[in-house]
Amino acid sequence: MFELNIGSKPVNESIRIKNLKKNPVTLKVEVYNWTLDEQNKLKILPPDSQSLDQWMIINPVSFTIDPGNEQVIRFSIRPRTLPKPGEHRAVIYFAEQLSPTNPGGVEILFKLGVGVYGYAEKIERAASLQGVSLDRAAGTLKVDIQNSGNVHTRLKGEYALWKKDGFPGFKSIVS
Repeated sequence: MFELNIGSKPVNESIRIKNLKKNPVTLKVEVYNWTLDEQNKLKILPPDSQSLDQWMIINPVSFTIDPGNEQVIRFSIRPRTLPKPGEHRAVIYFAEQLSPTNPGGVEILFKLGVGVYGYAEKIERAASLQGVSLDRAAGTLKVDIQNSGNVHTRLKGEYALWKKDGFPGFKSIVS
């Protein structure tokens, strides 16, 4: 995943892919605009003038890597218009292509996605916790957060849970 500050100047990055297979692999690069749907699954969106995928230049877009070798893929973000404040997203997919020399049988191909987040000033990080619930049967903690900012909210840090009315107070937990 890349998190990059974007604006009027180009931003350049690279990705290195190594072929650990015993045969050459041919990859095709695809770039898409995206969001998350109600089930928190990736949903491809059509491009528009403010989508990061439209501002990306990638080289190469198709290549073959011999066994044990690597390929560096470079990309540049060059907005054609002034980016609106907030977060702009793209996903870069590396899709393995069918091998023309496959002797038969089952061939398993991969598709690797790399998320790219471009942040344009002014960034507003604002969210509020709506609720927390524990599904003991599934072993899942569900957190409901309402985001009112212009970038994704990520839960980074350390967390602890107490039974209702069991919080010992901040003085007893600060190390």
